Amino acid sequence: MSWALSNFCRTKPSREIVEMILPRLVDILAHSLDTEVLQNVCWALVHITKRAENIRIVFNANVHPHLMRILNRTEQRLVSTALKVLGQFTLEDNDVVNALIDADLMVHLKRL
Repeated sequence: MSWALSNFCRTKPSREIVEMILPRLVDILAHSLDTEVLQNVCWALVHITKRAENIRIVFNANVHPHLMRILNRTEQRLVSTALKVLGQFTLEDNDVVNALIDADLMVHLKRL
């Protein structure tokens, strides 16, 4: 399922579609430990956040704690994809950047 969602999201889906599939992506991100599944979900989020209008929607879905947890993993491809999503969040506004800093993003980045 994560592979299918990731490929679907390559089309940069509209806000309405993002709002429909985002809860499932967050659920997978929160509960899966499988590297390939997490990689697919991270790529889906990368594709979704390429549309500026979707960045805040994804951020508000509270995915950043799960992405920061991925930064503690050893699989570099997975870590770098999670970083891409977190990087997209910084394009939104200062409130998002401050929320990431408050959530200890810098601590996670130091470990890399």
